[in-house]
This record gives sequence, C-alpha cells and structure tokens, in this order.
Amino acid sequence: MQAYSDIYNVKSKWDKDPEVYKAIVDTSSAFGLRNYHAAKERRDLIWPFYSRQSVQRMQKAINRQIRVLVNQLDRQNKEGKLSNMSMAFRCLAQDLMADICLGISFGTLEAKYFDSPLIHALDEGLDSYVLMKSFPTLRNLLYSISSWVTLPGEAEFATYGTIVADHVTKGIQQPHAIPPNTMLGFLVPSSSNTAKEASQPKLTQEHMIEELQTFVIGAGETVASAMVQSLSGILQKPGLYKDVYEEIVQVWPETHGPVPPIEVLEKLPLLTAVIKEALRLTHGVVAPLPRVVSAGGAWIDGYHVPGGTSVGTSHVFIHMSPDHHDAPEKFRHERWLGNSSDKHLVAFSKGPRACMGINLAWCQLYLVLATLVRTIQMDYPEDLNDSKFKWKDCFQPLYYGRPLQVRCTPMEGHS
Repeated sequence: MQAYSDIYNVKSKWDKDPEVYKAIVDTSSAFGLRNYHAAKERRDLIWPFYSRQSVQRMQKAINRQIRVLVNQLDRQNKEGKLSNMSMAFRCLAQDLMADICLGISFGTLEAKYFDSPLIHALDEGLDSYVLMKSFPTLRNLLYSISSWVTLPGEAEFATYGTIVADHVTKGIQQPHAIPPNTMLGFLVPSSSNTAKEASQPKLTQEHMIEELQTFVIGAGETVASAMVQSLSGILQKPGLYKDVYEEIVQVWPETHGPVPPIEVLEKLPLLTAVIKEALRLTHGVVAPLPRVVSAGGAWIDGYHVPGGTSVGTSHVFIHMSPDHHDAPEKFRHERWLGNSSDKHLVAFSKGPRACMGINLAWCQLYLVLATLVRTIQMDYPEDLNDSKFKWKDCFQPLYYGRPLQVRCTPMEGHS
C-alpha cells in the first residue's frame, strides 16, 4: 500500500509513461495527455462538468436510459428469455454516456438481446492491448498503415466516432441547439441573447472531438463491470437481496412514484456496501498505471528510484491483499458496514490523475441498482451462471466465461 500511495498521490506531479498509454489511446484528450501540466490544465477545464453538483443535474438523463433498459428486460421476459445482464449493463453504459455527453442515444440497448456490435468492438480493441503495449515497433507500424489495414474494432469505432464528430461540428455551428446539461453544451456554452454574443468554445474543435470520443466510447466500462458484480453479489445471497430490497422500499414506498435522488440513495448503508464491494472486486482498471519519476528521483516504499524510471502498481494488489481485506476473493458486503475506511478502495485511482467520472459513476450505480432491485423480480439460475467472474488483463478487465443470466419479471404495477 505504501508504494501505491507514494506513486499515486496529490504531490506526485509525474507524467504518464508514453509507451504504455499509446497502446490504449493516442489522442490529446485529458486521459491521453502524457504531460502532467497539460493534463492538469485540461482536467481543471473539464472537472466542473463532473462535479457532484453538476452530476446531480444528470439524474433525469440517467433515469431516462434506465427506463429503456427496464422496457427491454420486460420484453425479453415476455418472450420467455433470460436476460444477459453482462451485455445489458455495458449497453446501458454506452447509451448513458452518449446521453450525458451529447444528449443522444447510440441505441445499443435496443440491440436484440443486447448483442451490440459496439460492445464486441470494444472487446476486440481490449484484446489487442497486450500486443500493442509489448511491441511498440509493431504498434507504430500498424498505426502507420491503418489506412490499409483495419485494426481490431476500428471500423465500428470509426462509425461511432463520426457520430460524435458530427454532433460537435453541429454544436459549434448551432450552440443554441445543443441539449442542456450535456458535456457538449458545457464545452460550447451558448448565450441567452444572440449566437454572436455566445461564449467561445472552451477547446478547439479537434480537441473537443477527441475529448468527447474518449468519454462517450468505452468510458462506461468500469461502471458496467461494477453493476454486473453488484447484481451477481446480491442475487447469490437471497437474504441480502431481501434486505437490500426492504432498505430501498423505505425511501421508495410506491414504484409509481419518482426514483429517489442520489442524495437519498447514497445514505442507504446496505446498498452502499454492495456497491463498494463490487468496485473492490472489479478494480476499475486492472493494469498498472505507470508514471515517469521526475528528475531527481523519488522515494517509493523506502527505496530511492532514479528520475526517468517508469513506475506503477495495480489496483488489484490493494483490493486482493489479505493484509487489507479478509478473504479478499469473496464477495462480502459486510466489510464496508459500520465505520470501515475507504482507504483500501482505489477503483477510481488516487492522486491528481484519478478518474474524473467518479461522481457520475457512483450516481449511475445507485440509480441503476435501486431501480432494478425495487421494480423487477430477478431470478438467478445457479446452474447457468458462474459464481465468480473470470477476466484477463487487457488494461481494463476483459471477461470470459459465462455472462450473468437473470430472469427479469417486472413487479406488479411496474410492467
């Protein structure tokens, strides 16, 4: 834990390792910027949109996409089908980010049985990560001939990337037509007077496109994984399922009433504990996030490391350490009840380059899980599911094995 704290803390103004991050994203987005100072300037510009106060205004958009999910689950139930919740949550995450960033939907939730080409493209891209990271010469060659050779998932990414670019272009030309409370609207502020008097965009068109593409396409994968783990953890323990349901009923007595806001849901101890345990077991990013030690070197866990050295460690080592968590391989929500500390929960990383979307992620997790548990009777066939999820390190976890299969029946009065 000391090494993690020494590398990822607010005082460590270190650049990202360019060779590793080029294997993930080669753009000038806030995530892709390697230089600390350039990234801080961009982060300071974007952060207000993802602040807690701003995220509270996004709940309408989140609930809108959750209703689409619930309708799809109802439709599949009427067809006598189990629902693939592993794919469902990933589709939901994509449509949520498109709605929040651009005020549109990609329609991934409407793909038959959630079998979206975009999700498959994301997996293809993740699967190439180790190759791209390990062989930079090959990576540079592939990038240089990308106009002739299609990289994994590239065709699908290009389609959705074009959608984002077109909306940015239109938004710059017609700022008053941008849907309110969106990231695009935040970056291209309009005026209540005339378009001529409107504020100038906060970024160049090129940088705005790169930023929104990074947030929209694939940025919800961490949250989707936590949703799957949360639901699986609840359904494998009928007693916990009952207790979480009853806890939610206390603040949402009638399902035809409005969904409780995040300010109410975040005070529910059981629901919060389930989400924390899911975040611990899904880790966020599983690969180390390497930083380059600045000139003069640094002390890391008692060892002096020379300047220019690439250093990093994985969230997995913190989350799965028996020194920090008893029986770390097991889903035990109770470890987060009472006065337990969040010190050893690092799913969103720490320090000046921690995930900007942490407030949004928590809001999505609360609203999605509360809605499903409160409004849908979910049956978990043990013989069709794996008790634990298997994954391999592709920067983010790339899951394999059986997906989470659930029979979803809307409760009376909510069909």
